[in-house]
Parts: sequence; C-alpha cells; structure tokens
Amino acid sequence: MTKTQYWCHGDGILNNQHTCRFFTIVIDAGSTGTRLHLYKFIHDPATAAHGMPFKVEKEIFQEVKPGLSSFAKSPIGAADSLEPLLQRARKEVPHFMWEKTPITLKATAGLRLLPGDMADDILEKVEERIFNSGFFAAFPDAVNVMPGSDEGVYSWFTLNILLETLFTESKSFRISESSYLTLVFCLSFCSFFLTVSDNLTVTFNKSYCIFLNVLQ
Repeated sequence: MTKTQYWCHGDGILNNQHTCRFFTIVIDAGSTGTRLHLYKFIHDPATAAHGMPFKVEKEIFQEVKPGLSSFAKSPIGAADSLEPLLQRARKEVPHFMWEKTPITLKATAGLRLLPGDMADDILEKVEERIFNSGFFAAFPDAVNVMPGSDEGVYSWFTLNILLETLFTESKSFRISESSYLTLVFCLSFCSFFLTVSDNLTVTFNKSYCIFLNVLQ
C-alpha cells in the first residue's frame, strides 16, 4: 500500500519515495469581488519519473463581495473582508501545514484604477492581515497590484495546469492540432486580455513561447 504524507512535514524536501501532497493559496482581488483559490497538489513518484512532478488534486473556491476597491475610504474594512476566505483556508489546510503553505494576494483592475495613495493604504492593511494569517507570506510581492500584462499569462498557465495540458509522460512532446494548449480569453470588468501560444512545440522544463496582446 502506498504511503501518503505531506510535503514539508519533515525536512521540507519533495519526497521521491512516497506520494505526498501540498497546498498553495491564491487570493484574486478583482474589481467586483475577492476570490479564494486554494489548490491541493499531489506529487506521485510514479508519474514524476515520467515528467509529471505534480498535478492539482483539488481546488477550493470561495468568493466575497464587494471588491477591495469598494473600501477606498476604509482600508481596515478591506482587510476585514478577507476573513471569510482566510477562515476557509485554515479549515481546509491541516494546521501543521499552515506555515509551509504559501499565500499570495494579487489585486487587479479595481485597485489599479484607484488613486495611488488610496490603493497603497488598502494594500498596507491587506498585507498586514495576510502576513498574520498563519500561512507563509514571507516572499517578494506576496501582496501587490498585479500589472495588467501579467493577468493573461497567469490565466493561461493556471488553466493549462488545471487541464493537465502542460505535463505528459514524455519530457518533450509536440502539440498536435487535436491536442493543443488552451487559449485564454480573460474578460474582466475593466480590462480584456488575450493570451495565445505562437509556437506549437513545447518542451517541459524549458521556456514556453507566449504571445501576449493586452487591450485596456
């Protein structure tokens, strides 16, 4: 029987002897609401040996409204609005994994449209709440306003990870007409992003060739 354990439950090294699991928390602070995306990944040595180091086993989603930009005059209210999402994350992630689980908050169009001082005040309180959440947030840009140029790329990467189109059992493969990386059309309240791959040859562990067109 295969033993299952959690990544970082010991020396913090990805275990190549047993199936293991780990978590990542992404909070998408959009213009109309703030959304929790909690990903539970599984690392299986049997598939890792063939070029699939991990895959998403489960995604947990929850949304609160309104968005952070609605709290322009109450930065502490913006931070408080995150509590239902943080409580859900604490419920889903085992307590001993909290400090090993990275958390990031990326604000998008809503905060980009606020005057700089208002956006900064909100981010200051939000960052304080995230850093005190119990999860791991001690890395650069854990909480920030994401540039519009990054939104399409992250959407493309996330969707293709969820669809398992980035990893196959071959370390190098060619995308055919019937099996292609998913194109992403990201339409939000304030902006539109189109992300496509302009090269159908994809090699795992090397760079992906992305053409990004941004219209705002």
